[in-house]
Amino acid sequence: MNKKIDISNIILKTERILLRPFKMTDVEDFYEYAKVDGVGQMAGWSPHKNIEESKQILEMFINSKRQLAIEIAGKVVGSLGFEYYKEKNFPEYKNLLGTEIGYVLSKDYWGHGYMPEAVKAAINYLFDIEKVDFIMCGHFTYNNQSKRVIEKCGFIESREIEYDTTYGKVEIMKAYVMFNPRRDNKIKMMIFDIDGTLIPYGSVKITPSALAVIDKLKKEKDVKVMIATGRAKCFIQDDIFDSLHSDYLVTINGQSTLDKDFNTFIKHTISLEDMERLTNDCIENGIALAYKYDDELASYNLHDEYCATYLKNEERKYLVKDYTKTKDYHLTHGLPISAFLIGDEKVIEKVSKSYEAVKFVKAYPTAYEVYNSKYNKSTAIEEVIKILGLTWNNCMAFGDADNDIDMIQKARIGIALANGSDNIKAEADYVTDDINNDGVAKAIKHFKNEF
Repeated sequence: MNKKIDISNIILKTERILLRPFKMTDVEDFYEYAKVDGVGQMAGWSPHKNIEESKQILEMFINSKRQLAIEIAGKVVGSLGFEYYKEKNFPEYKNLLGTEIGYVLSKDYWGHGYMPEAVKAAINYLFDIEKVDFIMCGHFTYNNQSKRVIEKCGFIESREIEYDTTYGKVEIMKAYVMFNPRRDNKIKMMIFDIDGTLIPYGSVKITPSALAVIDKLKKEKDVKVMIATGRAKCFIQDDIFDSLHSDYLVTINGQSTLDKDFNTFIKHTISLEDMERLTNDCIENGIALAYKYDDELASYNLHDEYCATYLKNEERKYLVKDYTKTKDYHLTHGLPISAFLIGDEKVIEKVSKSYEAVKFVKAYPTAYEVYNSKYNKSTAIEEVIKILGLTWNNCMAFGDADNDIDMIQKARIGIALANGSDNIKAEADYVTDDINNDGVAKAIKHFKNEF
């Protein structure tokens, strides 16, 4: 987001340059360079027709409190402004404070290194005094002089955007960014949902393009990888364990978090009181019920009906244990991490209204996940990134479903797959291609400079 900067009291000095607020007495110097053809066009404005036009624009500069005069040997020869960048073009910076540097220099002073000198002084001020997280800068594609200035100052190319000039033409601008080296805002954690994000529905394998680019980032940039899924550990596809080698797994919608060796180190459970109530309500209302644990599920009502709907094949039927008669699995294995209900949607919705400490979330028609309402995918992710000394600004999150919305909103860069729900696509910073068309790999390539 844009930071409001007031330059009224700023004085920046270098070996050859003075950067200071404009004064009305600068109008003749201003007009002298602003009237020259080829100067203003490089910044998107036409040459000034007369000194009255320069006077009006100079008044705007002074009132905006964002434009500094570039003074060399007592003469004003250009301007450097702290502009508002277009936030809609860079939604991934929504949680960061930044500004855009724009500048113009008299033709007589081109080619002597004045502009890089002025820009570097402004960069130091913005990072050290204003404490911005990033600075943007840009040039029209044909402006090679400005390109050299930007590259000399250390900016990194971000993308091309359209720019509306004052002379009625839409130019293509190359946008660049620089992050505050005093603050580490690089992406150090990638967070992925599984189904519909890494693994296509109906498959058990991660898309090869996604696996390749993730593996490359892990090796070359030491980026950590986290899985955030609604699945319990025992129902996660084997390819996640065998090929991805994630550093952390947030499972059961944030209720159980595992390390890379699959040891649970953070767990949240349903209370005994809510468990007993939920069991009775399901029995009374004909709702199939199983409680989730990391390594297996324990069904407490309508076991056969539950398995017929919950299991897509017979391979993992052994993971759902039948405790419908004794209902005592929790006495030896502890309180459950969550519950999974299958039944009439209206009946389940009615039952859910009497609960406060647990949350009912629709997984698909006739099926609901029930878990501790204090925790979700995002809270679990926060628990991990705090341990690592990171923040959401160091995270990039990928998802396709509504239960991924919270984490993609909080991550500095939230990415939705084109095959995702309309809700998540509306909230994402960036919508990438379909999972079956290399969506994850394309998004990572698009944001390659963020790592």
